[in-house]
Amino acid sequence: MSRPEKEQAPVPGMITCLVTPKLTFSVPRDARWRTAADVPQQALQRGFAHRFPLPPVNLDKLRFESVGSTKVLNDTAVYRLTSCEEADERILASLLKGLEAAVDTKHRASLEKARTDLLASSATFQVMAGEVKERQDEARSALDREVLKLNASLATTSKRLFLLERENASLKTQTSATRALQGATDSRLDALEAENSNLKARNARSSS
Repeated sequence: MSRPEKEQAPVPGMITCLVTPKLTFSVPRDARWRTAADVPQQALQRGFAHRFPLPPVNLDKLRFESVGSTKVLNDTAVYRLTSCEEADERILASLLKGLEAAVDTKHRASLEKARTDLLASSATFQVMAGEVKERQDEARSALDREVLKLNASLATTSKRLFLLERENASLKTQTSATRALQGATDSRLDALEAENSNLKARNARSSS
């Protein structure tokens, strides 16, 4: 439970209103006010509300009865706090209880807002993560397609190279066979030429 602050020093141009020795508040001074009783209830209620971090509950039910209302108004005015709904001795306790409830409500609202913001941020992050994953999946799929194309091209190239190597080996074999046949043919021609020369020589000797 929060404790009221000590009485503050009078503010120039302000009237310090004393409710209890430790509970004071200020209202702007008005030249038309001659006594504490002249200060309107609305002005007192507004000044009293500014005394707390949150406006007290049922502030319009509070009444400020001046003590020594015939006394000329100076920097300080004394009031007794009353209410049409609470006994005088329970007013401050009820105010403090209401303030605690208001602070708790505000705190819960702040926590709920923070939770909502966190969930929204988390949802945004999940959406962004999903988009990143989707782009990564698309890039991976595109890469896989390119790899498949390269593998297919490599397989085709390897097959062509194999066929070329077989054709080259076959050509080499044919070339060797042709050269061997050519050699045999040349030898046969040489033998025939030699035999023909011998025959010519014999014929020549026979004729002579």
